[in-house]
Amino acid sequence: NQFTVVGILSRLNETIDMMSHSFPWLQVEIEESDMKCPFPHSNKTPRNNGCGKMHPEESTSKGHWDLPSDPDEETRRLIEEHNKLDILVYEAALQQFELQKVAMVMSDEEDTE
Repeated sequence: NQFTVVGILSRLNETIDMMSHSFPWLQVEIEESDMKCPFPHSNKTPRNNGCGKMHPEESTSKGHWDLPSDPDEETRRLIEEHNKLDILVYEAALQQFELQKVAMVMSDEEDTE
């Protein structure tokens, strides 16, 4: 048997549910067991975005720049242009993610019949 599960980081909780559905041994709670195995969140984004040089008088800042929440239009266009393939892969992954959700609901309905 082979399984493919596509996960989306921005939809982590749904991804974990899908992983648990496809791979029951990854569930947080396993039937007939008191053990709980929560999904660890050990790979967090650092608070410092790493931009800029560290100013000698600001040794704790480590070069953090206050960046705008959204890029201007020219910057956005350049980012999108340089990431065309990544965007296509992400869009395909979103489509697969939605199909997985439908398939898992159908599978659950078959199990209850």
